[in-house]
Amino acid sequence: MAEATETETRAQAALAALAAGETGALDDLMSLLGAPMTGFLARFLGSDDAARDCTQDVFLAIWRSAARYDPARGGALSWIYAIARNKGRDALRRRRLRQVIGLEPLGDVLASDAPGPERVAMARSDVDRTRAVIHDLPDRQRMALLMSVVAGLSTAEIGSAMGLSNGAVEQLLVRARRRLRDVLSGEGKRDDG
Repeated sequence: MAEATETETRAQAALAALAAGETGALDDLMSLLGAPMTGFLARFLGSDDAARDCTQDVFLAIWRSAARYDPARGGALSWIYAIARNKGRDALRRRRLRQVIGLEPLGDVLASDAPGPERVAMARSDVDRTRAVIHDLPDRQRMALLMSVVAGLSTAEIGSAMGLSNGAVEQLLVRARRRLRDVLSGEGKRDDG
């Protein structure tokens, strides 16, 4: 928890510095959140390349709007991940539109790991299956789950980033985890909530 507080404090300081016109603060923020943001977006979008592009869009939006961040309205990480959520959704919509009109192949490409020894192949199969299930979750469930697991945000921070109550976030997380458990144990039934 102390690490999350330190990250929050550093993110707030970087946003304040950006708002004051210190462009070097963007480098600090990117060093602090670049890798976790890209990981979060890669899992949400299902593509490392799309995640890198989207992460750039997120940091550009942060740079342009840092002066609008109000710490009295919520934490810096919640504000930043709300921007990431919106940019991720936009990227997903663009990709789906491109697929519908034939500019991209249908079907989503999931990020893959480098091949390993035979015993790693079994584990990789489980990882691939888990990724596929996560990718097939409804957008809001997937977003909440990834903000929790990958970004390490609290329920309150996720709620703030997604514009939801803590109870609504908890329900999304329960549904997402239940879907994962059910599908991975072979009892999968569709839950679009």
